[in-house]
Amino acid sequence: MQDIDTRYGAFRIPTAEDDLIGRFLAHYGEWAWDEVSFVASIVPENARILDIGACFGTFGLGISLLRKISHVCFVDANPAVIPFLTHNVASNARIPHTIKENLIGRAGMKVAAAHGDPGNIGATSFTPDASVQTSQPTVPAIKELSDLWQEEGPFDLIKIDAEGMELSILDSHARLLSQGQVTLWLECNEDAQSLALCERLLSWGLEVFYFAFPSHNPENFRHAATPIFPFAFEAGLLAAPRFQPVLDEKLRAHNCILRTISSVADLREALWETPRWGMPEWEGKDVPAVAARAGHYMRGEDFETFLAPGWHNGELIGDRITALERSARDALREAHEQNTIQQQALNDFSARYQDLTDSFVHEQTAHAAAQAHNQELVDALAHRAGALTAAQAHNQKLVDALAHRARALTAAEAQIQRLERELAATTANMLDPIAEAGKYLESTIRDDLRDKELQLDQMQSLVDYHSGQAIVLQSLYQQLQNRIRDIEISTIWRVTSPMRQIAERHPAIQKVARTGRRVAASIRNKYFKN
Repeated sequence: MQDIDTRYGAFRIPTAEDDLIGRFLAHYGEWAWDEVSFVASIVPENARILDIGACFGTFGLGISLLRKISHVCFVDANPAVIPFLTHNVASNARIPHTIKENLIGRAGMKVAAAHGDPGNIGATSFTPDASVQTSQPTVPAIKELSDLWQEEGPFDLIKIDAEGMELSILDSHARLLSQGQVTLWLECNEDAQSLALCERLLSWGLEVFYFAFPSHNPENFRHAATPIFPFAFEAGLLAAPRFQPVLDEKLRAHNCILRTISSVADLREALWETPRWGMPEWEGKDVPAVAARAGHYMRGEDFETFLAPGWHNGELIGDRITALERSARDALREAHEQNTIQQQALNDFSARYQDLTDSFVHEQTAHAAAQAHNQELVDALAHRAGALTAAQAHNQKLVDALAHRARALTAAEAQIQRLERELAATTANMLDPIAEAGKYLESTIRDDLRDKELQLDQMQSLVDYHSGQAIVLQSLYQQLQNRIRDIEISTIWRVTSPMRQIAERHPAIQKVARTGRRVAASIRNKYFKN
């Protein structure tokens, strides 16, 4: 950054080589002074001004130098300019003022992080642009103009230089602005946004004017005679002015342009007839001289070779462009025809190639199928051979098993004959002891039967006795049940029911009750036996 002396006072700006506006301020000591002079001519005394897109503060401070202003609100959303704006306004403003770091627009509109030309800090934009990459990840919050009006208004003049967001800003407080009570000064560039902006102003029934001014003011603060950009004009739209705008003698001498705009077509024509670029040698020449130089330039002629031997008039750039376009169209048409022929040949070749490819694929498929079938036959024969080998082995096992069974049967027959002989001998030896044992068992069993019959008679007597006792107990149990039922239906039992329920829930009470019953029983047995 650097500090310089300007028309507005001591100013702090970025390094001049790094920024367009800083370069102008360093070269001229001012920025767009003809714009400030024109707008100041239609601002009433003691006006309140809102400067949206204030950048370094030149507009608001410049108006305050030419008019008695009661208040200026400087607004900018670019964080890179806020330190410069704050310093410049604090150092030079002699009027009440406020500085706001806000992005003004319609709530809900799409915005992006700050982006633009690195060499022009005043061209910073927040409109979404997919072709632009930004290193700033944050997107600023939007404040509507109506909210800012409530905080800082009312305003007599609103200047808006917002790099494409002008229409959104107007829409955010359209109900008031459309009444024509506030003067508007809006940036107007060569793009469709300016036409849309003009259409909106005219749809509100506002009076609209177009003002354009050269970037080079011949009476600039530093009296710099060399323009930075020759024949470069800036422009704006003035809507609902309090006073009828006119070009004074000085602005007219600077070749400023003022036109009444009644339609979008009027603005389109005004923009078309406003210079935006020119050659350095045109500067300071009258209209015929500029036209002559422009004509030579359009024919590709230069003064060094003018009327030299062999010189002849050049062809107009427009004619050359037309001829080149015609030649390009012919070449394009010929190329298109050649391309069509080549495309047809390519299509034929592609068709033949496809046929060959399909035939090759078909043959490959058939060959693969034949190979698969042959492999299946080989696998089947191998399986059959394996099965035959397994069957032979199984048959041999069966023959061996039969021979082994025959040998086992022969041995078993011999063993059976031997066992039969031994069984006969053993049976003969065992029959006599068995007969003796049978006699002894018969005598023993007869004695046991007599004992068992005696025991049965004794048990029947016991059963009869106990049956009588059971009948007596059943009678006593029935009497006890009747007594319990009489107690349960008695008044004392019902009255003591809650106490019993409490006792059931508390084991300690039950224990005390059981102890009490035992004590009562012992007293009764001791003193009331009879």
